Amino acid sequence: MGCYNLRCPGFIQTSDTIVIGGSISPVSVFEGDQYEITVSVWKDQKSGNWWLSLGSNYSLVGYWPAPIFVNLAYADDVQWGGEIVNSNISGRHTTTQMGSGHFPDEGFGRVGYVRNLEIVDNNNEFQPVHIKVIATDPKFYTIKNMTGDDWGTYLFYGGSGFSQIHSGAGNAEYADVSECRAESGDPSCHNNKIAQKLKLIAIPSILVANMIGVSLPLLSRSIPALGRPDRDMFVIVKTLASSVILTTGFMHVLPDSFDDLTSKCLPEAPWRKFPFSTFISTVSALLALMIDSYAMRTSKREGEAVPLENGSNSVHTQEKVNDDKTSQLLRNRVIALVSELGIVVHSFVTGLAMGASDNKCTIRSLIAALCFHQLVEGMRLGGSILQAELKSNMNWIMVFFFPVTTQVGIALGMEIQKIYDETSPTSLIVVGILNACSAGLLIYMALVNLLAHEFFGRPNIQGNMKLHFLGYVAVFIGAGGMSLMAKWA
Repeated sequence: MGCYNLRCPGFIQTSDTIVIGGSISPVSVFEGDQYEITVSVWKDQKSGNWWLSLGSNYSLVGYWPAPIFVNLAYADDVQWGGEIVNSNISGRHTTTQMGSGHFPDEGFGRVGYVRNLEIVDNNNEFQPVHIKVIATDPKFYTIKNMTGDDWGTYLFYGGSGFSQIHSGAGNAEYADVSECRAESGDPSCHNNKIAQKLKLIAIPSILVANMIGVSLPLLSRSIPALGRPDRDMFVIVKTLASSVILTTGFMHVLPDSFDDLTSKCLPEAPWRKFPFSTFISTVSALLALMIDSYAMRTSKREGEAVPLENGSNSVHTQEKVNDDKTSQLLRNRVIALVSELGIVVHSFVTGLAMGASDNKCTIRSLIAALCFHQLVEGMRLGGSILQAELKSNMNWIMVFFFPVTTQVGIALGMEIQKIYDETSPTSLIVVGILNACSAGLLIYMALVNLLAHEFFGRPNIQGNMKLHFLGYVAVFIGAGGMSLMAKWA
């Protein structure tokens, strides 16, 4: 064999309807209808000839005679793939496209694929295969292999070949493909079997931490020290938890967004030409401000005091007190809802990343970090829900969504792990944008509606030097702990 097409003798054509080297129709259309054909090559046990068949009905095309396979008895692997012949004197890659000319990360409908790869054993039975990728220059052509229930072992392939934008200093778009694959970390940490066991430990562990954290403020009404939001211990716990949320936004979520949206797996333009992470988080924070201020304006308009003709100051004063309470209550409800939104988005994205990962090192450190993080974050959210004074059903609906969001993310990640690629452009962009939005919400809510509200809007803190000092001690303990945790999670 060893020759391209039929330039070398050896293959014996037997079909008078199918010609090797001829075109097959219909052909797949980019982002349109996709067509495929079954290709089989197997050895006739009696003659030793290797037959080629095409189509689901295994139409015989021809065979390679047994005598030309003189060294096949010593073969220990099977290769599927394609080659681009480089006949240029300069040694430079040709401009020939492979597949559709697009790269495998773009997925079904946009690139070429081969599915249900199998080998035929000595008993003439099909067996599944486990393959590894060999790509000599992935910035021009590469392969992405995966497994699934319906497609078995399959691969996407393609590439654009050489072009001026990929040459020399101009390879910015795909020259870093191999480097971006290396961003996934130490290969020795990738063990799917151990990672699956750790995920099964993580689901109940984080769930319990979440439930304890968010439920404690609501269940603690019977405990005098914690039962009322204006008690000293309650205030200290809230300031600590608020600083945890603030540091989560700055030290965990926003850096993750930076990593995603500036990854070498994305084209340099526009992703590394503009700070999308900070821009999106800024817009997210401003939208939260807009919602917050609109809610306050609405409450003030609805609660304006009406002057009484009889000049009764006592009635007017009582109305003013009621208006202030109504305004504060609405503000507390906005705080609770927006806080839950920011925390839930972050928790889901974190769970999804954990569920789709096979990195045992990352998952092991994440379990302990997330248990503490979600416990404290849940306490702050539970305190906000308590102060919102919502109906009992609404309280427990909000309590329900916080604990289960991370677990739903982990479960979904485990389900899509076979097809999920954390370094694909789509994954990086979607997760990066979600993280940036979540960071903006968390930072705004922690600074404006939580910490500022506690320190500037609470008379019991302003008038109590000891409580004021302890509040800041709690803030720095929470921020320091979450900053230290950034080393592992």
